[in-house]
Amino acid sequence: MEEKINELEERIKKLEKKEKRRTIISVVKIIIYIVAIGVLAFVGYKTYTTLYETIEPYKEIIDNYNETNTKVKSITDLFKQKN
Repeated sequence: MEEKINELEERIKKLEKKEKRRTIISVVKIIIYIVAIGVLAFVGYKTYTTLYETIEPYKEIIDNYNETNTKVKSITDLFKQKN
């Protein structure tokens, strides 16, 4: 009977070690996922700001072009604007 008790205690110790390993691994995985999501968010933000800064001058040129085209719809409008 004493042998079975010792055997069961050893099995419990092994299972506790496995459970501890599993919890540590799961915590590490969660931390890695959180860091990966943070890195992706940061890279996305930096890419967005870089693209916006690059496109902004061209956007102003297009807006100015559209403003001049909407003001002049016919030749008579062109002469009216100069006066």
